[in-house]
Amino acid sequence: MGKRANLLRYLAGMLTGPWAFAVLLGSLASCAGSEPQGAKWPTVREELAVYDQQMNWGLIYYQSWIKEKNPRYLVLSREHIFTAVNHYHYLQREMGTGFPDYYIVNRRRRIGCTYLKELDAAALRYQVDLPNTSDSGCWPD
Repeated sequence: MGKRANLLRYLAGMLTGPWAFAVLLGSLASCAGSEPQGAKWPTVREELAVYDQQMNWGLIYYQSWIKEKNPRYLVLSREHIFTAVNHYHYLQREMGTGFPDYYIVNRRRRIGCTYLKELDAAALRYQVDLPNTSDSGCWPD
């Protein structure tokens, strides 16, 4: 933004007359929608792969919790699965029901919500304090 602002200040100083405002406004409008060169947005499948990795880490920590009953594993599992569910929820909102992968994402989000319920039950049973994460992308189905 700094280079654009300096350029616009320079042009504004150079331009005089009634048409100067129109030229300045046109240059601002052309800069507003531009993206950096080479910017690439990830595809839905690429984002889904990242969120699946979060879910996998959460499940690995959950299995470690089952074996060793170390409270830190339960907290880490909750954090990873919570992050994955939130991202699945965000992805669902962004793509809408018309997108073919919507139902795949919905199924994965619901599986994550099931694991979150199990984690919360285990935390209550073993008196483990979990971070307060009320907005998890889960709702009554």
